[in-house]
Amino acid sequence: MRPRRHDYHDGLVSARRKQGWRAPRSRLAAGTIALLGTLALCVPAASLAAPVAPPGFFGVDGTNPATDDFRFMARGDVGIYRAVIPFRAIKPRPGVPYNWSYPDYLVLEAARSGIDLLPILYGSPPWISQEISAPPIHSSAAREEWRQFLAAITARYSPGGRFWQQHPYQPRRPIRVWQVWNEPNSITWWGPRPNPWEYAGLLRRSERAIHSVDPAARILTAGIVAHPTNSKAIPGRTFLRKLFSSRRIAGVADAVAYHPYSSSVKGAGRQLAGARKSLRGTPGARLPLWMTEIGWGTTGPRDHPLIKTARGQNRALRQTFEMLLRRRVKLGIERALWYHWSDEIDDLCLWCETSGLLDSRLQPKRIFGTFRSIAVR
Repeated sequence: MRPRRHDYHDGLVSARRKQGWRAPRSRLAAGTIALLGTLALCVPAASLAAPVAPPGFFGVDGTNPATDDFRFMARGDVGIYRAVIPFRAIKPRPGVPYNWSYPDYLVLEAARSGIDLLPILYGSPPWISQEISAPPIHSSAAREEWRQFLAAITARYSPGGRFWQQHPYQPRRPIRVWQVWNEPNSITWWGPRPNPWEYAGLLRRSERAIHSVDPAARILTAGIVAHPTNSKAIPGRTFLRKLFSSRRIAGVADAVAYHPYSSSVKGAGRQLAGARKSLRGTPGARLPLWMTEIGWGTTGPRDHPLIKTARGQNRALRQTFEMLLRRRVKLGIERALWYHWSDEIDDLCLWCETSGLLDSRLQPKRIFGTFRSIAVR
């Protein structure tokens, strides 16, 4: 089933269309880096009064980054980069070897730039299901293929993994945190119908597969979207309460990811507080929160809750980041990521097309300077 266009967030839906990977290209125009100093001078003085961010606290989501993107991210003090690793791109057909070209590229360029990589382990290959959002849980063969995939990818990129053995002279930045799926409380990402018990089963199996290779790895839940608006979706707080009603799940997850999309910064703050409140009284009460997506676009209907003017977008980023720094200890927030790194065409998420820190010409927008002024690596 296709997602409806009026979702508050269809996030990273390009994974549905880009089932493979295209080779990176040089994206940044000459002179872009020279704008950094100018942008820094344009940051509103109010942002200078914000609490200092812990190193690496702020990051971005992205799709198909080029080498220049990572270098530019490093100059912008991006601490973590989140990307979908689609199972169907790694093993498009049964019986073929895993194709590690895309994750190899991401891991290497992130390490060279001193950026943590947060992979989203996601999707079913077409020989398991024609629908990428259908979880690989409905047959013993599908569950075994998923287990083997997770064990293999962990063995490749964890400390001492095969990738690092093959690249002994490159900077080492192994993957220590793995995010299992994305937004399972919305039909955009979990088909045909969200089910917290089904996701709990996937999370348990994934944890066992990853920890069988790297016992010290951290398991991050899928990003739970606070207010999905499509049919059959489950509100974020309801989904969290059901998911963490079992002690077994609280023992599986090391952190909870949440997507507090809202028309206002105050609304986003209320949603984060609501997520923390939903966890109270459950076995997951002490788990830290990761905000793995937040953002607003500038092109689209003005009555859309996630559309603002360019000035309003910049103000929303600054106020959101300052709010997070003030409340991160109280709410137990470990990381916060902006959606998206750069503007790009997205036929399923109209507001996402202009939510980037860079514009479609790959030039830094005003919000890039604001991000850089608050983030500290």
